[in-house]
Amino acid sequence: MDISDSLFSWGDYMSMPGFGELVVIFLIILFVFGAGKIPRIAREIGSGIRDFKKAMNGDDSSETEEIKTNKKSKKA
Repeated sequence: MDISDSLFSWGDYMSMPGFGELVVIFLIILFVFGAGKIPRIAREIGSGIRDFKKAMNGDDSSETEEIKTNKKSKKA
């Protein structure tokens, strides 16, 4: 008997949650945060992900706009 046979294997046990588990998780989130805050939270998470992707790509439009504004003001 090999020792690896007796150890718990996470690969066989862990899987993606099913529909029932997702419904329970959503209901718990709904109960904790309330229906009014969920859209705001989702919007903020989306905005954070968008900002993170822009930062990872080095595409920061606010810095670009500031540079353009400074160049225009120096020319005048």
